[in-house]
Amino acid sequence: MGVSLVHVREELDSAARPDRAALLAGVRAAVAAHLREDPALGWLADDDPLAELGLDSVVVIAVVARLERRYGIALSDDSVFAATTLRELTDVVERAVRDTSDRRGEGR
Repeated sequence: MGVSLVHVREELDSAARPDRAALLAGVRAAVAAHLREDPALGWLADDDPLAELGLDSVVVIAVVARLERRYGIALSDDSVFAATTLRELTDVVERAVRDTSDRRGEGR
């Protein structure tokens, strides 16, 4: 029994994608960096409204730019500004990572 090339590609693609916990930590770190906070502290719950933390549109744009560079993705303004919590912003990043990975896989 041989291993199909498609199966190998699928495994490589899934291995290259960060898991949910890693994405949440990455989004938390990006937000914390712009707020000059320690991401390891429990000051930001996953469902706390980001606006209450002082994330105005300028800060959100800076956070998004950092996330786009880190994960090699492009995030739409609409999806980013619709995300009101850390969990929702992570959902947006996760979808973009998955979509980008899927598109890269199609190009092979």
